[in-house]
Amino acid sequence: MTLALGLAVLCLGLASYVVVAEIGKIRDRARRERLMVELKEFATIFENYHNTNRSWPDSTNGEVRVPRGMESVLASTSWSRGSPFGGNYEWLYSKPPAPPPPPTPVPPPGGVPADAAPETLLAPPAPDPSPQVVKPPPPPPDSTPMIVVTAYAPELPLRITAEHLRYIDQKLDDGNLATGRFRVGFNGWPVFRITDE
Repeated sequence: MTLALGLAVLCLGLASYVVVAEIGKIRDRARRERLMVELKEFATIFENYHNTNRSWPDSTNGEVRVPRGMESVLASTSWSRGSPFGGNYEWLYSKPPAPPPPPTPVPPPGGVPADAAPETLLAPPAPDPSPQVVKPPPPPPDSTPMIVVTAYAPELPLRITAEHLRYIDQKLDDGNLATGRFRVGFNGWPVFRITDE
C-alpha cells in the first residue's frame, strides 16, 4: 500500500513537472509571437507618420517616452506598457547631417588680367584634366530609424534570451542578429530597423 502511494505521488510529481515545463514553453512562444506582432505594428505606424509628415519623429529619451506628435496614434497600442519580455520601447532616429554647402568659386590670384579678351571672360572654364568624383559621405549608422527595446529602468527588466532573439530573427528577418532589420544592439537589446537605408 505504501509503495503504491509512493509511486502515485512520484507519477503526480513528474506529471506536474512536465505540465509546468510545457506551460513555460507555451508562454515563451506567445511572448515571442507578440513581440513580432508589436514590432510590425509599430513599424507600420512610424512609416505612416513618415509618409504623412515627410519626416521621422524625434527620438524618445528618459523624459519623453512617446515620440512627440505620435501620442494619439500610439495610445491604443502597447508602446507605453513595454514589450512582452519587459523593458521599454524606445524610438531612435538621428537626423543625418546636412550636406555641406557648395564650394564658392575662388578668383585666380591677382584677379582677372587687364589685357584678357572679353570672350575669355565669358567662356566656360576649361575642364579639370584630373576630374575627381565626389561622392557624398554615407549617412552615419545611427541615422536609420529604429525601434529598440531597452531596460534602463530597474523596475522594468528585460527578460529576453539569445534563444528568443535568434527565433525572432529567423521568423522576422534574415536569421542573422548582426545584419538585416532585426538585430542585437547595445547591451544585447533587440533593435528593429524601420528601413534598410
